[in-house]
Amino acid sequence: MKTAIILYGPPGSGKGTQGELLQKEEGYTPYVMGNLLRKEAEKNEKIKQILSSGNLVDDALVIKILKQNFHSEPKVLFDGFPRTLSQAKLIYPFLSERG
Repeated sequence: MKTAIILYGPPGSGKGTQGELLQKEEGYTPYVMGNLLRKEAEKNEKIKQILSSGNLVDDALVIKILKQNFHSEPKVLFDGFPRTLSQAKLIYPFLSERG
């Protein structure tokens, strides 16, 4: 059975700490959207500008980046994603197709 956990909360609420514990103790593969976006910004000037301005990257681009990096592990953990209802609605079918 595949499992996906979404860690949701304000900065400093312990998402990272809980994510590390789930990764270490339970074998969850983390998908930290902030890390994925920073990595993408290294090669994409548009994303770099959005991030440096403090704005959110649009939902379609966030979904595209996640899909490019997703490997369909049996236990996944999302930190910083989804941030909007639109992102949740867009990613649900993608994850459902992968069990």
